[in-house]
Amino acid sequence: MNAFISTIGIQTNSLSSEVITAALLAIDGNKVYFQFSENKIAIAEKLTGVSIKNQVKHTFKLISNKVLEVNHLTNINKAELFAVAPVFDETYVKYLHDYSNGLIQFSTPKPIASKIDKTKFESLFNKFVGESIECKDYSQHAFIKKVKQILKNPDLKQKADINYALKPDVIKGLISDIPISLIAKNGSISALQVVDFGINTTHTIVSKLNEYEIAVNALKKMDKGHKGYYSIIVEEPDLKSPQHKIFDNVYKYKKEIYKIEDTDALNKTAERIINGNYKKFSLMF
Repeated sequence: MNAFISTIGIQTNSLSSEVITAALLAIDGNKVYFQFSENKIAIAEKLTGVSIKNQVKHTFKLISNKVLEVNHLTNINKAELFAVAPVFDETYVKYLHDYSNGLIQFSTPKPIASKIDKTKFESLFNKFVGESIECKDYSQHAFIKKVKQILKNPDLKQKADINYALKPDVIKGLISDIPISLIAKNGSISALQVVDFGINTTHTIVSKLNEYEIAVNALKKMDKGHKGYYSIIVEEPDLKSPQHKIFDNVYKYKKEIYKIEDTDALNKTAERIINGNYKKFSLMF
């Protein structure tokens, strides 16, 4: 099935198998929607008579973060030759249903005849969860929108490679392609990497940072005699999030390798490249 939904319930009585629907997961191709009701979580806690709110909210926020990450990766890979295999497909949701026999329970996938978009999802949430919502757009958020706005500047694209892949047959020291958000050369190399601490999992963030550090070390060896300009473009994550611990460690241990900057700094770097004697890094080869 192309478009389908799965309702997510909280079991309030294990003996009678009573479940209150508190969240909705909807998939249409590679686009995923998810929303939960804090009101239904509170009601479920009263019905169970035990403290479950924190556990349930934690589980739902993990799902939210995964949905954000999947939609973000889908957007990045739209222009790629090979499509990314969907994470939330019918088989996986069936698996979640088969093995969710505890507090959190997924329904079997229900096919939806029409295309699911933001408006349709809001309607489905109202129908199955019983509440109106202001649905979040999981494909982008303010940080990514601002980054994209800066990087799509045609004047910048004339002088810098955007979303460029460093290749091991060109850059000594690499063992696989490493994507770089922006790279240009003006005597020395400027290479910036956008790392979204807001929607990526800790595993994805660490992988991106490790990849970038490998790329920076390889580029520095290649660009001997020049200092270069290397920086990650980030937005500080929530103080209580696990991502913030990584954010703190980057500030503590990586400042000698690359700068840690925000979108304002990215905008200034873009202006410096546009107004300076820069050329695309790819023109070196």
